[in-house]
This record gives sequence, structure tokens and C-alpha cells, in this order.
Amino acid sequence: MGEYDYEKRDQAETLYVKYGMSIAEVSRLTGISVNTLDRWSRTGGEIVDGKFVSGWRLRQKNYQKKKRTIDENLFSALDKLSENLKDNLDSQNIYAAVQLYKLQMQSLERAKPEAVVDKSRIFMDVFEWLLKYFQEKNPGIFQQMGEHLEDVVKHFKEWESEK
Repeated sequence: MGEYDYEKRDQAETLYVKYGMSIAEVSRLTGISVNTLDRWSRTGGEIVDGKFVSGWRLRQKNYQKKKRTIDENLFSALDKLSENLKDNLDSQNIYAAVQLYKLQMQSLERAKPEAVVDKSRIFMDVFEWLLKYFQEKNPGIFQQMGEHLEDVVKHFKEWESEK
């Protein structure tokens, strides 16, 4: 049984709580035995519905609940912003939409450390959704969007290459 510093223990807990990895996956990544991780994870546990739930599992559930709330708020904000964009394509609304989009991308990238996010695919999906949305809500906007399409694609490629 090895001695581990606080940073190693904190790293293991983060992988379990924030990234949703199993104890076995955490063990494989950190080199810490499953038994040690299991013992650590039990700290702060409690009885829930007649069953013991480890402290790490409780924190994982709490983290996931908060993350879902944040994601729901983010999507709600994007929905409200898209409503504003149909009537008002000012630079502040467009800037806000881009910033919310970046938050979504960051959230996806942090979903799991080994996750691969296809930014171009997501961009095209979001762009396709916007086109369908505006086609339904404000067909006259296509001409305005078309006038700026090359610039939007150019800026997206620059942003993507920075990452």
C-alpha cells in the first residue's frame, strides 16, 4: 500500500466526480490501486434510501445536477438570444451568441479528458439550425446573412486554428 500526496488524491477524486470515470478507470489513469480509491471514495458517504452511497458518488451526483442546471440555463439563454437575433442583428447580440457558443464548446471539451470534439461539425450543425430557424421566423434575413457568410466562415477558421 503506497503513500499518496493530497494532489494525487484530489486528482483521482476530480476524475471520478467531474469526469464521471469509474474507480477502475481512475485506477488505470493514476496508478492508484482500486482498493485505495474505493477507501478514499467512501469518505463522507451516507445512507440514502437504505443503501450506503460513497462521498465521491454523492459529490458526483451533486456536480452533475449543477452542471445540468448550468447547461439548461445556457440553452435557455441561447434560445432567448436567437429570438432577439431574428429582429435585431446588432453586433452586441452576435457577440453574445458567439460567447455562448464558446461556452458550449468548452463544456463539450471538458466532458471527458479523452473526448474528441469535432468543432467544424458542431459549427455546421449550429449554422444549419440557425438557417432553418431564420427561414421559418424571418425569411428576409437570408440576404443579410449571405452578405456576411464568407467573413463568418473566415473568422471561424481563424478561431478554430487558434485552439
